[in-house]
Amino acid sequence: MATPMKVYGPPMSTVILRVLACLLEKEVEFQLINVNMSKGKHKKPDFLKLQV
Repeated sequence: MATPMKVYGPPMSTVILRVLACLLEKEVEFQLINVNMSKGKHKKPDFLKLQV
């Protein structure tokens, strides 16, 4: 069994919803990991390490 793809972002973001729609259409397993943008979680060093 393949490891699910990880999708990072706020669940109600239009960009994230487009990605999820594509993954669902292609029947790709994924895990949605909520990132609270209003609290600046996307600017934390732990999150920035993922941007490599």
